[in-house]
Amino acid sequence: MSDIELMGGDIQEAPKPVETPRVKRKYTRRKPKIEAASKRRKPREEPLPAGWLQGLNSINCCVACGPEKCMITGENVCGHPNKGGLQTKYMSDKAVMGRFGEARLHLAHQEAEGGKGRKF
Repeated sequence: MSDIELMGGDIQEAPKPVETPRVKRKYTRRKPKIEAASKRRKPREEPLPAGWLQGLNSINCCVACGPEKCMITGENVCGHPNKGGLQTKYMSDKAVMGRFGEARLHLAHQEAEGGKGRKF
């Protein structure tokens, strides 16, 4: 190492760099993906009744819908295609999107059978 000359003419050895021990990082093992996926799953929804689209037309909801539960969204929010459609939070739910698509298809068939000027 090189020496350092002080103002008075004294010579002093250069200080040695202080080595600090490296702290080991704690490593936690990940849980298997099977367990993590099972916790995220939503409980299975009960199957829809056979005639859940019965009574659905361009103006009214189906007979099975009520103020407490819409058959399309599964909650107390209406998902009728002609009454404003689905809210953003339901757009990512595949089950709701499937029911919404079935309802739109049902209304399209009704319009094709009855003509454009006729309201059901």
